[in-house]
Amino acid sequence: MLDGDRDVKVSAAGVCFGVICRWSDELRSDCEPSENLTPDDGNCEEEWEVELMSALIECLRRETEDSIFKNIEMIHRLLGCIGKLLKFSRYEGILRTLIESLELSEAL
Repeated sequence: MLDGDRDVKVSAAGVCFGVICRWSDELRSDCEPSENLTPDDGNCEEEWEVELMSALIECLRRETEDSIFKNIEMIHRLLGCIGKLLKFSRYEGILRTLIESLELSEAL
């Protein structure tokens, strides 16, 4: 998503959204979301979700910094990814803290 080519970035964001959709569908069908999960529970999802959210916010920040040539398709897909990840995450509290610390609202 950090490639210089506009079409590549939009495609990568679309693939990312597809992966998140697939992951959330499997998560909902495989098990009940449980609060208070910790990394000690044997779940590596937390690290994956935090890394993905960080990358999505960084991509969004880069897209919104360019005031002349904003890629609206890319911004739309990134926001969709962020929203879907946050909605279905078992680690919503951790992701919300990350969003605040990375100042997502400033990027918007």
